[in-house]
Amino acid sequence: MVIKFKGWDLISTKNGKHSIFYDAGIIGETGGMIYISEEVYNDAKSGNLDLKSLFDKYNLYNSKHLTKSIKVSLNTSKHSNTPNKYYGRGLIATDEDGRYFMEYQKAAHGGGSRKIEITEEVYRDIRLNDLGATEVLRKYNLYHLDVPENDVI
Repeated sequence: MVIKFKGWDLISTKNGKHSIFYDAGIIGETGGMIYISEEVYNDAKSGNLDLKSLFDKYNLYNSKHLTKSIKVSLNTSKHSNTPNKYYGRGLIATDEDGRYFMEYQKAAHGGGSRKIEITEEVYRDIRLNDLGATEVLRKYNLYHLDVPENDVI
């Protein structure tokens, strides 16, 4: 289940895990994702708090509720975009012989990345509008692809 708020999404999976995806500028300079406890999830679900207030109330900056945290950002100045490879905000979008993919950092312990197949429409939107990973997952409702089976080791 995904509940959308302005600049962030509250997510609950079938296995009972809860997380928050947030855009750049709300909490820090870059967007990110954190896993949260059931207590924090239920409070956030009520919609009575904005994201900053939720972080402040539960001290999510450094707390028992914060299981994992990532800051999604790639230094694009080190990479050159090509017709088949685009280094975006927190992602790399590729055209691999007519199949399109988005790779981004995952929050799991030990790091790594996740690579999901996307449509040509999503690929072009990423390139034209400089979308970040969180924005793409939200805009195209691709959370069902954000699973361990798509991890890159």
